[in-house]
Amino acid sequence: MRFGNEALRLRTASLLLNIMALLPALISPNSGSCQAISHPLADAVSAEIVSAKPNPDDPSDLIVAVRVTMLATDRPVVIPDCAEDAAKEKVFCLAQLQRPKGKKWHYAKPAVWATLGVENPDTWKPLNIAARKEASYLFFFSTEFFGLRTGERLRLAISVWPDEASVKDWKSAVIVMSPVFECPPIGR
Repeated sequence: MRFGNEALRLRTASLLLNIMALLPALISPNSGSCQAISHPLADAVSAEIVSAKPNPDDPSDLIVAVRVTMLATDRPVVIPDCAEDAAKEKVFCLAQLQRPKGKKWHYAKPAVWATLGVENPDTWKPLNIAARKEASYLFFFSTEFFGLRTGERLRLAISVWPDEASVKDWKSAVIVMSPVFECPPIGR
């Protein structure tokens, strides 16, 4: 039953982080009327390593791709796509890698908010996910850049928005946590 308790703990932590992310907008004097928060906008239902390739410039470094499947709850949600080519798989524009330290999760590099290589919000392509529908996105990271170890437990903190008009407003983003995954074997 340990798995069930862990899943419940992660869902509870995700809900609390979503609420904490919205608090500044709810208590801001410019926020207008307050709205009750009943549940998160989306769930990250799976996270899987889809590739781990050696960096050609550094064989001890891996460039890892993680595919996260997102599920909108009972209302639509917007997650921007930052893939350079519209024909390719979607890529998260705003997600952050986390690792555990003791019993708490911390950002792997606090100053790094975006998927590596994605910097300009003007290039984001907001994509609507209909209520109760899924969409998959990729997140890329360098094991060397983040100082990761083989088998280290990781997760992503992913920013999603309630509608397309709010995407450029950081305060309206909701943070959704991915399931935990392990760093693949690094170097030889």
